[in-house]
Amino acid sequence: MRSPPFFWASASLVQLATAAYGLFDDYGVGNNFFERFDFFTGNDPTNGYVEYVNRDTAASAGYCSNWNGLTYIGVDNTHLASGSGRQSVRLESKSTYEHSLIVIDLAHMPGSDANAGCGIQSTDPNSFGTNFNKIGGGIYAAEISSAGISVWFFPRGSEPWDIHSEYLNPETWDTPTAKFWGGCNWDARFGPQRIIFDITFCGDWAGSVWDFGSCRGRAKSCEEFVRYNPSAFRESYWLVKSLRVYKPL
Repeated sequence: MRSPPFFWASASLVQLATAAYGLFDDYGVGNNFFERFDFFTGNDPTNGYVEYVNRDTAASAGYCSNWNGLTYIGVDNTHLASGSGRQSVRLESKSTYEHSLIVIDLAHMPGSDANAGCGIQSTDPNSFGTNFNKIGGGIYAAEISSAGISVWFFPRGSEPWDIHSEYLNPETWDTPTAKFWGGCNWDARFGPQRIIFDITFCGDWAGSVWDFGSCRGRAKSCEEFVRYNPSAFRESYWLVKSLRVYKPL
């Protein structure tokens, strides 16, 4: 039986009344997505073995595209690297955001075993890398406020019912995966933020720990491995289903 129109209107009003955030920016997919970003072509801020290319080069080489309705962001995985490093893409949003709730739905993240970085420690093995990709990805949400910063991860199929809605209230969600708070002037410490997509190689962290693990058996250095093994980076790409930014109501 078809529900009466007033039922849907009532549900929307209830959602709006209990919401803390309203949709402010929807980045879309493909060309609409890339229009919202600058293609950074300078030296890698982390001193990685990488050459960031401009939009025309990235598009012609297939590093950025609309892939079956999803936004693809990848790297060169067919050629030997030379010069400053393996070709890649670094996107920096043209817009900046302060108090906001940023929600990204990812179908795939860079997942080769040659890619690693620093971050928080999660008890969920599906929150990154190969395991994340095997389950079809998931959703990350980051809330930036005067009280601190909270981050949620929802594996595919476990996301809150309202996660794709126009209005959101993270207070109804599960406990954040990470929460940074305490006696800090957050507004003074964290000004306007940009959204950045980046795939880099080696650099200050990964390059310095190459000799202390199993990586040393693959090549004499991180740079040497990245230079001569393009196929190792076939899984080094982002696949974005949606990216939305919400502002406090």
